[in-house]
Amino acid sequence: MDQELELKQKQTITSAIIQSMEILQMGSAELESYIDNLAYENPFVEISDCRSSDEPVNGLVSMRSPDFIASTDFQNREYYKQDRAED
Repeated sequence: MDQELELKQKQTITSAIIQSMEILQMGSAELESYIDNLAYENPFVEISDCRSSDEPVNGLVSMRSPDFIASTDFQNREYYKQDRAED
């Protein structure tokens, strides 16, 4: 009686992963259109305008804004300081 142990690894791509990959490949205009269509089709999706006087015009929060960077880890704050020093 010979017993054998076999280990297998299986990767499955779900529809959610495919949708995520498609969204990640979109440009900003295409993404904005996709979100508008999603909000139109789904009454539970609400688009809020998150602009302030120093934020980008698109209504998107800048990932490089001082408020965002201040809330992230040490490495990001260092990158921000380097960028500011170069400017």
